[in-house]
Amino acid sequence: MDKVTVTDIDNFLEHFSEPVHQYRQQSPRYVVKETHFSEVNNGTCTFKEVRMPHITLLDMVFELKNDLRITNQTAQEEVSSVFVLEGSFSSHFTGIYQNTAPGHQRHNLLYTPNASSNHYFNQGVFRAVHLNYEMRFFKSLLDATDPRFGPVLEAIEMKKPLLVAPADLPLPTGIQQVLRDIQHCALQGATRHLYLEAKAMELFTWQIEQVLATSNLKPDAGLPKADREKLQLVQAFIQKNYLKPITLAELAKQFGLNEFKLKNGYKKLFGTPVYQAIHHLRMQTAADLLQNNIMNISEVADFVGYSHISHFSAAYKKKFGYSPSMGKKSLAYSL
Repeated sequence: MDKVTVTDIDNFLEHFSEPVHQYRQQSPRYVVKETHFSEVNNGTCTFKEVRMPHITLLDMVFELKNDLRITNQTAQEEVSSVFVLEGSFSSHFTGIYQNTAPGHQRHNLLYTPNASSNHYFNQGVFRAVHLNYEMRFFKSLLDATDPRFGPVLEAIEMKKPLLVAPADLPLPTGIQQVLRDIQHCALQGATRHLYLEAKAMELFTWQIEQVLATSNLKPDAGLPKADREKLQLVQAFIQKNYLKPITLAELAKQFGLNEFKLKNGYKKLFGTPVYQAIHHLRMQTAADLLQNNIMNISEVADFVGYSHISHFSAAYKKKFGYSPSMGKKSLAYSL
């Protein structure tokens, strides 16, 4: 199926040939929406969404016969939690150098000032629960006097994308129990909605405790203010010039840092080495060009700095887990 560019799920569903079932219920406090759609050659997807004051809860189940790519073109500030119950996927968010790819029974929390993203699902069964928080409400949950919240609050203040846990975390027993409670709630009507709202907050509490205990980020990364400011300029320069040849020596000279401070300081402050940050941006550009059929694989390889297509293909597969040709052929939808 060719890529479909749409702005919302309702238009998206029109492109499926099989019957689509939708349910919607609305009250002054809650909006409940359940959507099931199928396509004979591609499989089925079910979304169960509960929009509560300040939090949206989304329960997702995919049974796919082909690989699926969903492109989210929404450019808005967002904090979200994802809990994978079965299967796995890979997501690439604008401005976050490392990919988030929670696998079976894993989770993470992320902040994105621009929610533009690509999500890749392999064929088979995928089940996950997703929480999205209203920004003002989320900030009100974080106690500024607790130093553990410092990196998250600073990222929001600076509008700097942040994957809060350095690696996706296993689901502890407490989170697993809350997820079961959510999925097997027998209550109906207003009491069901109140119950789900309380469970969403309990889920966030379990997650933030584990995420912050695991995170190795610090508000200042132990660096002097002058060095942090220079490194932030380095990051901005890389984001604008990553397709050009860049060396550590040139960066260090241009921004008044020695190479040791540049390499070690950049990794401490942003959580990734300089060359890995450049590589991520180049690979993400390659993925975007392939997915949108703007160039063929050979042209993309040359555009992002590879003189040999075999080297590019190997780097692309190592980065995303599939070949460039799969990036062009994946079943793709835009929401």
